[in-house]
Amino acid sequence: MTLLAYGAKKVSALEATLGGKPPKKAADQALAELKQQMRERFERRNAQIAKMRPLTERIQAPVLEVVKADRAAAESVAKRRKLTLAQSKEKLRVKHARMNIDPLMVSGSGFWLKAPPYDVPFQGVVGDATASSNINAGVYSFSMTGNGGSSAASAGLGIWFFATENDPAQRIAALFDYDYSWFDSSTYYTAHNDGSTNIWVFGHSENRWVLQQGGFFPSWSDGTGWLEDHGSDGEQDGRESIEGFFPARANSWYLAFIWSTGSCDDSSGSIFGFSYAQQAQNMSVPFVVFGSL
Repeated sequence: MTLLAYGAKKVSALEATLGGKPPKKAADQALAELKQQMRERFERRNAQIAKMRPLTERIQAPVLEVVKADRAAAESVAKRRKLTLAQSKEKLRVKHARMNIDPLMVSGSGFWLKAPPYDVPFQGVVGDATASSNINAGVYSFSMTGNGGSSAASAGLGIWFFATENDPAQRIAALFDYDYSWFDSSTYYTAHNDGSTNIWVFGHSENRWVLQQGGFFPSWSDGTGWLEDHGSDGEQDGRESIEGFFPARANSWYLAFIWSTGSCDDSSGSIFGFSYAQQAQNMSVPFVVFGSL
């Protein structure tokens, strides 16, 4: 095995020599499909909530009448709302410092190591959410609340890869640092909170996704009802190595996304009940590798 390129500029120059300029049209299509996928999930969830809401409210009505007639119970609902909303003021503290790693390419093994700056930023939101992606630092983040309805966000980093040979099981792996927190709370109304980490790869020659793998940690899917409180027990942080495999064609470009998504829904309710959902994710990708040594 021979080291053919070392450092961001030399690795980029080698890829340009081998494959030319990465196809912008493929990047635009992949980004559009990622955002469309988030919107479709959001719309399906909202449609389900709207379908169930009249039935839920009718079931809740007798319980809420009991609370309404009990002044102490109504005051307790107000205090519970205040304590729950106080948690929304807590902010994540990013604990992972950037790792100084230089990209490289090793011939004979087809091994490419990519490090920031990456190539394509991705972020999208619907509802009460914010999201950002920084390809230079190799980080992305988002946060949201249900805000009396539904919200969703996605963010990630796109990395170009030029395959020099046919490989039915091309490996992609990434070092992944995470900081996240989430919680949902119910007082006679329901709330839901979901998050996931993913690797997706779009093939330019194939004109489609050749890998759509999710469920990497951190991932969760939770719901609360009646008088429940669930969550991550505050901020959680750590490091994971995630990987996937996809069929690669020789002399073809592939755009890999390391990305995360999340959604929340809750109800503003009334003075006699409510629900609340919130989450925040700050992610860092120190490096991504294609192939194995």
